[in-house]
Amino acid sequence: MFVRFRTNMWNLGLADKVVAYYCERKVPIVLTFMAYYREKIPDVHKDKYVFRKRTLNSYWAITTAAWEEIMQRYRYNKWVYSCGKIEGEKGTGACRHCGNCIREYFVAMERLRA
Repeated sequence: MFVRFRTNMWNLGLADKVVAYYCERKVPIVLTFMAYYREKIPDVHKDKYVFRKRTLNSYWAITTAAWEEIMQRYRYNKWVYSCGKIEGEKGTGACRHCGNCIREYFVAMERLRA
């Protein structure tokens, strides 16, 4: 079992609460970085997002620097992972490049056997 938290630059206070709650219970948290297809990015956070195209659709995605800024908050927390290896212009959000879901499935199966 793990918790997936939909993350963006303007819900980090809630992210901190979710991380604290589930880490205390030893439940892994996977931060999933949201992409936005319309201009819903608050003006104060516009510089943290870049407009890019994935296959057919264009969308606003978090920049690599902003992703790193968020991940640094939890750098010493063994329960927190990013959905995907690297986000933003230096990475890809493609599911096939990650493996977090598969890892957590097998860890949960091992816990159930114990």
